[in-house]
Amino acid sequence: MRPYRLLSGIGCAVLACVLACAWDYVGQVRWIGSFPVQVELVSKAGRKIANVLAGSMARRKWAEEIRKDIRRADCSFDPVQGLDGSRFTVEVRCMGADSGWRRVLRYTEDELLILKIEYADGKHRFEVVEIPQGPGARKLFVEVP
Repeated sequence: MRPYRLLSGIGCAVLACVLACAWDYVGQVRWIGSFPVQVELVSKAGRKIANVLAGSMARRKWAEEIRKDIRRADCSFDPVQGLDGSRFTVEVRCMGADSGWRRVLRYTEDELLILKIEYADGKHRFEVVEIPQGPGARKLFVEVP
């Protein structure tokens, strides 16, 4: 009689493990979010900045191509909120997937910030900046002519 109890106990434990693993796999949650990047523009020539538009892109390796030809920037430019002279904060896209037990399965974030800086004299300039890696809020200092 004892071997049956032992086998049924082992069977229940195996079933519990299988169900836990199945929940970890089936209970995946995919999400899209953002993180703040504080940007400070440092003007070397002291030009007055009238407006800034910002967009972000996924891959850091595209930076040089975009610097050569801004038309390669595949992003939408939105006006920044809270432009205070030369400081503002932009929300940069990130996305991922967590398992049923909240393990991180995938995490990606945009790695490039593309700024269209419009000056008070009517001219504009594009800056392509690499976003620092790491968790949470980030801070960037961008030198502009």
